[in-house]
Amino acid sequence: MNSSLVILADRGNVKSYRVEKAPAGRPPRLRLTQEFTLEEAHQRIGDRASDQAGSFPANTTKGSNGGASISDRHLELEVDRRLFKQLGEHITSIVLEENPAAWAFAAPSEINPSILDSIDPAVRGKITENVPRNLVKTRPEELAEHFESVPGE
Repeated sequence: MNSSLVILADRGNVKSYRVEKAPAGRPPRLRLTQEFTLEEAHQRIGDRASDQAGSFPANTTKGSNGGASISDRHLELEVDRRLFKQLGEHITSIVLEENPAAWAFAAPSEINPSILDSIDPAVRGKITENVPRNLVKTRPEELAEHFESVPGE
């Protein structure tokens, strides 16, 4: 199929919308085609990697880091790297499956480049617009307002 897509992502979700033409003078309609959630993205670090709940008392005195160690931060970075890779792979598979002529993408500015880097370069080359905003929870009828030119069929 050679239509257009809008793909939205955040730290643990991907939504894909097919762009459908609307009558003259009306914005195009966006129809949800796929929705994907990474459960791992919604877990806390302590839930993923701990000896036992409550084994180590949290150091919460003034000036402390609340018990978080440097290794916790490294673990968070590694988890984020894996999440972005999974998101990029899923987006790549959506675009390859749908085979749009072009597609638009939106993800929060702080993670947008990391997700884009995880998307296959050939697929990434078909992006017509990249919006650095979190639009995953935006209603479909409001999405077109956030893109300068939502590609239509």
